[in-house]
Amino acid sequence: MSYAFYVVVYGFFGYLLERFINLIAYGHLYDNSLLITPVQPMYGLGVVGALAGFNLLRKAKIHGKRLYVATLVIAYIATALSEYASGTLYEHFYGVRLWDYRMTFPFCAGPYTCFVPTAMFALLAFLTVCFVHPYLDLFLRLIPKSVRIGAVLIVLVDMFFTYSEVFL
Repeated sequence: MSYAFYVVVYGFFGYLLERFINLIAYGHLYDNSLLITPVQPMYGLGVVGALAGFNLLRKAKIHGKRLYVATLVIAYIATALSEYASGTLYEHFYGVRLWDYRMTFPFCAGPYTCFVPTAMFALLAFLTVCFVHPYLDLFLRLIPKSVRIGAVLIVLVDMFFTYSEVFL
C-alpha cells in the first residue's frame, strides 16, 4: 500500500511540475491532465519504479557510487517505461496521441520516449529517490493509514471513471 500512496503523492508533484512547465512553455496555466484529481500517475510510476529499484539494490548490499549509478539507470528505465506505456495505451484505447517528442527533440524512439526529456525526468526521479524521499517519507508516515488508503481509493475511482469505456 505504501507504493500505491507514493504513486499518488509523486503523481501530484508531477502534476505541479507539468503545470509549471506548461506555464513556462505557453505563458499561462495550461491544464492538459486527464484525471479530475490533480495527479499525473505517469510521474508517480516513474519515481516509484526508481524507488523500488533503489530499495532492491540496498537490500542486495550495493552501496556507494555503484548504488547511485545503478539507481540512475533504473530511474531512466522506469521513467521511459512509464512514458511509453502511458502514451501507447492511451493512443491504443482512445486513438489520441497525447504528446509527440519527435516534434521538439532529437534522439526519439517513437512519439512517447526521447532521450532528452526522459533523461530530465529520470534525473528528477533519481534526485527525488536519493535525496527527497527519505525526508518526505518521514512526513508521509505521520499521515494516518486511513487517509493514505482514502487518497489511493479516490485516485483509483477517478481513474476508473476516466477510463471506464476501457474497463467496461
